[in-house]
Amino acid sequence: MAQTVITLEDLLAFETRVKAFINVKIHELQESPKPLFYTVSEVARMLRLSTYSVRRKLVNPDEPFLRGVQASGVKGQWLVSQESVNALLKSLETNR
Repeated sequence: MAQTVITLEDLLAFETRVKAFINVKIHELQESPKPLFYTVSEVARMLRLSTYSVRRKLVNPDEPFLRGVQASGVKGQWLVSQESVNALLKSLETNR
């Protein structure tokens, strides 16, 4: 069998290509826009709550932070704004 010889220049070129690839991927992740509205399941995942608990907070008029919009009808999907989720997260952080 023939042995493949890898030179220092080959390693440096490979390292440069990998760094460039990683920088591009990091840049793409940083620029990905956050959604304006989240679904109940997305909010539940972020807050580590059940979807039932999130819906209960949305329906409760005494809940000062979590507000959402429900599509027409009783079974319409809830949408929760990003600002509302951020306000709730900040209130939870201050209560700790």
